[in-house]
Amino acid sequence: MKWSSRVYLLFILLFTLNVYAGNAYVWEDEHGVVHFSDFPQDSTAQTISLPDYDAAAPDPKFEEPVPINPPTEESVIEKKPIPLPELTIDIIHPTQEQTIRSNKGEINIEIKLNRMLKVSEHLQLLMNNKPYGAPTTQPRWELKNIDRGTHLFMIQALTNGKIIASSKVVTVHLHRASVN
Repeated sequence: MKWSSRVYLLFILLFTLNVYAGNAYVWEDEHGVVHFSDFPQDSTAQTISLPDYDAAAPDPKFEEPVPINPPTEESVIEKKPIPLPELTIDIIHPTQEQTIRSNKGEINIEIKLNRMLKVSEHLQLLMNNKPYGAPTTQPRWELKNIDRGTHLFMIQALTNGKIIASSKVVTVHLHRASVN
């Protein structure tokens, strides 16, 4: 062990022993204020012996909560949830037999629902009687690069894969410029 390492070790030991061997002192000044310190400031300072007490803090005690409003007969009776109306779906854009001119083949579809979807309900777009994309909860679709021609669109509402509502089929004619 090097000489400098021994000096550092001795310094650390002396410092930690001083912390553990500390006394507490109390004295009163000329204004009547009581002071506490770890070294005496006055000749009248008295040593306080502190016990070595390592007990854990006691568990907290909580009072029983008191309701703000006392329960009434109406609040005690369980309220039954109001049943939601049957879901209806209407395609508001594009309209039936609408002709859309888009050289990029873009078609935007927007629907209207009579109520919000439940957590377990999803919407599935069908193009030409085949599912287009994954089921979603959003009432809008932006289709890109659709081939020109006539297309049939329908929206189905699904719960766990089971169809619970469908829109009417909308026929749309997409015109795209072609190079001859």
